[in-house]
Amino acid sequence: MAHLAWGSATFILGTTMIMPGNVWFSKWIGGAATVMSGPGWTLEVDGDCLVFSGDKPGPFHYTIEDTRLRGEHTVAVYTGGPTRIFLDGYEVWSAPVTVGDPVDADSSIEVPTNAYEDIARLAKQGSELPKALVEFAAMELNERDAARIGDLREWAVHARFRVRGKDQYGTVFAAQSQGKPTLTAFIDEGGIEVELPAAATRIECAGPWSDGRWHDLVIAFGGGAIEVFLDGWLTGHVPGSAPHLDRFVVGQSLHGERLMGEVSRGGIYPALNDQQIAALSGRRSVAQTPVFDRFPNGVFHRIPSLLHHSSGRLVAFADARHGLPNDSPNVTEIVVSVSDDEGATWSAPRVIAGYPSSPSQPISVTDPACVEDAQGHIHLLFDLYPAGIGLLNSQPGHGHDGQDLLLQAKDGQEFLVPGGWPQRPTPVVTRSGESTEFVAQASPQILGDGPLTVVPTGHIAIVTSSDRGETWSSPRLLTADVKDEWMTFLGIGPGAGIRLRHGDNADRLLVPVYFSNEDASQFSAAVIYSDDDGKTWQRSGSTNDARAVEGKQVDPRRFTTPAATMSESAVVELPDGDVVMFSRSQRPFVQRAVSRDGGLTWGEVTEETQISEIFCQPAATAHEGFIYFANASRMLPYRGCGTLYRTDAQSLTRPDAKPNWVSLAINPRHHGYQSIVALENGIGMVWERETAGVWFSFIPFSLFPAAE
Repeated sequence: MAHLAWGSATFILGTTMIMPGNVWFSKWIGGAATVMSGPGWTLEVDGDCLVFSGDKPGPFHYTIEDTRLRGEHTVAVYTGGPTRIFLDGYEVWSAPVTVGDPVDADSSIEVPTNAYEDIARLAKQGSELPKALVEFAAMELNERDAARIGDLREWAVHARFRVRGKDQYGTVFAAQSQGKPTLTAFIDEGGIEVELPAAATRIECAGPWSDGRWHDLVIAFGGGAIEVFLDGWLTGHVPGSAPHLDRFVVGQSLHGERLMGEVSRGGIYPALNDQQIAALSGRRSVAQTPVFDRFPNGVFHRIPSLLHHSSGRLVAFADARHGLPNDSPNVTEIVVSVSDDEGATWSAPRVIAGYPSSPSQPISVTDPACVEDAQGHIHLLFDLYPAGIGLLNSQPGHGHDGQDLLLQAKDGQEFLVPGGWPQRPTPVVTRSGESTEFVAQASPQILGDGPLTVVPTGHIAIVTSSDRGETWSSPRLLTADVKDEWMTFLGIGPGAGIRLRHGDNADRLLVPVYFSNEDASQFSAAVIYSDDDGKTWQRSGSTNDARAVEGKQVDPRRFTTPAATMSESAVVELPDGDVVMFSRSQRPFVQRAVSRDGGLTWGEVTEETQISEIFCQPAATAHEGFIYFANASRMLPYRGCGTLYRTDAQSLTRPDAKPNWVSLAINPRHHGYQSIVALENGIGMVWERETAGVWFSFIPFSLFPAAE
């Protein structure tokens, strides 16, 4: 296989394509400014971040925030399309550009195929493992080594361990200073518990780590945090600093009580980044394939939505936000991209819903959620805001008189568009039905800059595709059917809806929504549903109906208690036909409610105490007896730690069982909204780095521990 021809960096018309390439390697040692470069592009270091930039055919500049460079690293660049950047053997960025071969790489490896698995394997093969300051050679470090480690402010400890039988237990390692314990890592049937007594810190990492198999435990101290990694995945994170120590023991407690198992290898390391920690376990690299990118046109993409069509096609949607990545009011359209190879490649994004507008009078089409009906049609629902309107300044009401759309003149006089949102040029009439000189069209004119404009309130709209996302209908408004007159806001819970498959409600479509109280300060979750393949829609009851919080009855229209807020949500159907809603809230844990009538009403709200909540959108899907859930699970202090969870579906509603969620921190740093689907062998996820773009990742089911 020949190397790619030398040339400038080129964009592939926004399409993610796989092209032949090579993996190029450079060793980076702290202090060097340039890591690698080629015609028209450079990969540099700025602080502790990599920066990938170029100038042809148009400028691109990617700051790869989550690299945390320190010491010595191996950087690899795959020069096929899309360009993929690996750090210490693990992918940290990809971009829809094809770059020429670097002129200053240390070495390269030809890729025999264009499969991601081969690219990732070779990137890992050419990278070096981090070097330990002290390797474990006995059950206790000598005093000199312990004292040397005890004076460090940033370091990490790694141990590969196992217990010799299911649910056996013991201390993996421990440390003390001046006779007092300062660090203990203990395993039992519930998981790993890390304790730092001097700092009154305890980190509990639930999971099947006492299953008798080998596992890798890393505790990292640095950057103001104490982090626990298990099998290469971030599992625990709290603010804190490294403990002082003058004694360190392995495979036993400080009192000499032995682990019911063994530690096969490990050591104390200087500060490590996420990729080096993953390399110690040898875990699989997860692909990050670009779907919606900020360059070359400078548009910000947020709020991803993903559908796995019955034909096998993946259809992805996102906001395309112009000028700024901000919420409404902002100039925002919705774009679509499709993949026919399970996410390996993606088509060029196309706008399917939006209206031209200016930053001074921005029209927003935003927050997509998709669902497929029983006929194979794709319905995309979204929020539509007139010029200058957003969640917090939307006026009460649905902007209709019956099914006729209300228009207002600048003098306050009101008119009607018979039949609602105009699907074609439609004569406008007065409130009394008299003809006028005006003709309404679906255009920016009636959304903000014409003589007659819609009521300044938010709407819910829908477009439909009958050909797997190739072409789309004109938008139509659902607002009059689903929004009450007192509501200032009713919006889509972005991501995905579902089609029910079981029981009397089979083929019903459910799409999450949420609405504000009268003063737009608090929110309640619900769904809108359709029993006729998306032709008509109604709103369900709310999870806050007849709910008591902090000793007070919740009235969705008037409540002011933040603890009762439930906003953006995700829904899944269980095998018995029950529907579970997971909701964003102001509480520390994700909220859950169950419907036993196909989503019409909701039962008691409970908390998923194993899933932390940072006031960010959730995603969920069901597959073969399991429920998968994803969210940004930690404030770092930015939104981050994109985590995929799995539990047995029956545990969500069975009275005698509690969910036991197993988690994988797929993206441990910057991570915002996401949408997930079940594929044949794993979960497909589209996810955002809020201002950088939207990527697709495939997470094999095999990464989760084997189900018992």
